[in-house]
Amino acid sequence: MTTRRPYIIAISLLAVLDIAAGFWYFANHVNADGHSGGLLWDNGADSEAVMADTLASAVANNRFEPVTDRVACYTSAFTLPAGDGKGAPYTCIKQVKLRMPKAVNGSTELGELRQAIADKAFNRTGESLGKAVNAFVEAAEFNLGGNSDYVQSPSVTTRSVVGREHRVKAFPYSTSERLLQYEVYGYVYDGYRRSERAGFVLYDRARHRVLGMADVFRPTESGRLLKLINSRIAKVARKKGQTLNAASAIAAEFMVEPKGISMVYAEGAIASPESGVSYVFLPYSELDLCLTDEFKRLLAGDCGYHRYKPIKF
Repeated sequence: MTTRRPYIIAISLLAVLDIAAGFWYFANHVNADGHSGGLLWDNGADSEAVMADTLASAVANNRFEPVTDRVACYTSAFTLPAGDGKGAPYTCIKQVKLRMPKAVNGSTELGELRQAIADKAFNRTGESLGKAVNAFVEAAEFNLGGNSDYVQSPSVTTRSVVGREHRVKAFPYSTSERLLQYEVYGYVYDGYRRSERAGFVLYDRARHRVLGMADVFRPTESGRLLKLINSRIAKVARKKGQTLNAASAIAAEFMVEPKGISMVYAEGAIASPESGVSYVFLPYSELDLCLTDEFKRLLAGDCGYHRYKPIKF
């Protein structure tokens, strides 16, 4: 099992220590190998993650389409000029793995939710899911510029050394009485380093609408929210002796959890690029003045939190 990288662990641990003595927050990152650990809460409700298609609880009356797995392997006409792989072709692997929503609270009218997931997965706003998947998988990428001379191959055995891999997956992350949350995760390995990104789509199950930043956070309190984020980052840096950067802006992505909200920063934004995506956890007790009245009412009536098992590459 792999864990979140050191900066992320430190930020999460310090946040929960501020909530209450004895309650520990353990966060794990969904890495490229698809492994993830659980989130352990004080009431033990999330001690066992459940598969998306087998959740029996009436709390989560959701249904999901089976995993869509598209893989394409491309081999370039160019070969490595030197090193252990000399003479081996440059390669590219494109993969998409999706578990898409089919019904939420009995409703199959989920166009807004499916579109939001597709937009974040492929950065092709407004394009249909099928077209977005095809455009992604059918575009060969190589770690050398200007190369269009390639063939599609049934399999590639040299990808770990000379290949470029670009993979995207989307899956239900959590559910409760009121909220369904999706995670979109992608990574690129270009032959010498891996980069990653993570995004989240938050859906109001009762009102059947996607919730954005303005639905959760008061726009008038953006300055206060940024100060809270940077205060948390500074505390971690002092306590752990780590080199962290102050956030210059509020993160574009956020993740709602039972005890608070994690602000999701792209790699390199507040820590070194090697640290990957960074999650800054803020408890609801600190966020009260920053949250909209509507979202606070939603939280007050929410319960039955469950984590799903992530799909794997």
